[in-house]
Amino acid sequence: MTIQTDERRRALLRVLVKALALGGLLAFVLALLASLITPQHLRPNEVAYFDPRSLAPGEAVRVDWDGRPVFVLRRTPAMLEALSALEPALQDPGSRRARQPEGLDRETRSRTPQLLVVLALGTGFGCPLDYVPPDVPRPPRPDWVGGFVERCGDIPYDPAGRVYRHPQATRNLDIPPYVVLNDGRIAIGYGQ
Repeated sequence: MTIQTDERRRALLRVLVKALALGGLLAFVLALLASLITPQHLRPNEVAYFDPRSLAPGEAVRVDWDGRPVFVLRRTPAMLEALSALEPALQDPGSRRARQPEGLDRETRSRTPQLLVVLALGTGFGCPLDYVPPDVPRPPRPDWVGGFVERCGDIPYDPAGRVYRHPQATRNLDIPPYVVLNDGRIAIGYGQ
């Protein structure tokens, strides 16, 4: 009887060990397959199209690009003239630390001077931005010519998306990849 009991125990242990090994192998294969399947938010970015001709000078609109908010601003001539005068008050006027596509004008940070395309998330705390037009006074900035303000940190950015000197933000607003099409529309996310 002891020999039969020992044989049964051994057989049971063999089955349990094989079941555990099979379970471990199955878990490994599932984890491997899950890592190969790319989640929606990590898939290649989609292209968002916007026609900026509907914007009046000094007007900005928020566009959704692949689940991320993007501001498109049509700058006024006064905004464009003020860009170089604002440089002493800015953290990074030359955009050396900025995340932006190649080939942009250094001062306007855009492909065409009148239009600015920026991600609508601040670089200080990552909070959403509000567009503040030039005719709205912005204390404590007496030189306010319009731009963006990060909601949770009250961090100001000029009309080119460059950050004013501020302890919580050292980088200008990020510019997504985009092109201006022949028909005047903007394709955000194109050419990545």
